Amino acid sequence: MITSRISTYQYYQDGLNGILKNQSAMYAAMNEITTGKKNNMPIYDKVQVERANVQISRQAQYLRNNDNLNHYLNLQENSLDSAMEMNQSIRETVLKLKNPTLSNDQKAMLKEELGSLQEQMISFLNTKDENHQYIFGGFDGNNKSFKSDGEYIGNGSSRQILLDDSENTFFSLDMTNFQGQDIQKMFTELNNYVNGTSTDIDIGKIDDSINLLNLSRTRIGLQMNKADNIKGNIEDKQFNLEAKISNLEDADITKSIANLNSAKAAYEASLKVMTVMNSTNLFAYM
Repeated sequence: MITSRISTYQYYQDGLNGILKNQSAMYAAMNEITTGKKNNMPIYDKVQVERANVQISRQAQYLRNNDNLNHYLNLQENSLDSAMEMNQSIRETVLKLKNPTLSNDQKAMLKEELGSLQEQMISFLNTKDENHQYIFGGFDGNNKSFKSDGEYIGNGSSRQILLDDSENTFFSLDMTNFQGQDIQKMFTELNNYVNGTSTDIDIGKIDDSINLLNLSRTRIGLQMNKADNIKGNIEDKQFNLEAKISNLEDADITKSIANLNSAKAAYEASLKVMTVMNSTNLFAYM
């Protein structure tokens, strides 16, 4: 009689455990379907996700750095284009001044125009950004490149910014490569003529200045191309990292639906068993 009681109790307990187990499986499958995420990830997978998120955060910083660099390079490019335009106008004005048939008044007007063009050109070479930093100031953005008389006072250095795990790219145009001292030679030539210290202007020094500005403009273009290539690689890395996280975290919805249906069927079956057991009088086994 005791054995019958124990067996009946065990049947009830097993039936109840089955219901709870199948109910838990149903909830787990429903949670995966609702969230799209796996319920239980292995520790190793969780570690991989954490590492991937750290890398994504670092790549995002590189992309912000790249945008900052591109902004500066565009400012430099536009300023150099304007400076080159002034430099070309200076050349044209100098050629006019070499005309021996000019009157003194005409020469005086052209000299005044020459001074104005030089002032504008220096202004472009001393362009500031929205943070009031000189974009050709080298490492210290508080330093301008040229004094008002055209004297080069750049510090010959450059700022650098990290664009990926291995690349350092100039944040500000390297003033040593910019060769400001050579551009200063043209301004000195112009000042001497306008001030009456000399009676002629060496057109070659003006051409040298144009060529140096054009060379600097080309360097900026190369930097922009390099930055664009690096940005493309970073975006590819981010895409691959996000795909990796998705593979580790995302649930297989088709499999989750199948698990839900299976758990639901088992749950309903276990409920029927319990119903049958409950309809039997326990005391019949005493």
